[in-house]
Amino acid sequence: PDEAPFQIAEIHCVRAEPDRAFHWLNRARELRDNGLQHLLCSFWLRPLHGDPRWPALLTSLGISGASQAQGPTSEQRNHTRQGKQ
Repeated sequence: PDEAPFQIAEIHCVRAEPDRAFHWLNRARELRDNGLQHLLCSFWLRPLHGDPRWPALLTSLGISGASQAQGPTSEQRNHTRQGKQ
């Protein structure tokens, strides 16, 4: 069952199984799963962003700026909508 490890990780995340989700994300990394290109924008993986393992995963994939990978805060979005910088 090494097919679609990224998608399997998303399923485990939705099921509130973060340990299994990280297991499959690491497996996706090992297999260089193409699904990893969606890592930062996957809605389904959002619950993992606050986990201490998230920045470590990003680092292992060579993604810098792990704190910015979670996207803008609601305050930043509001400022942008109002035309503020």
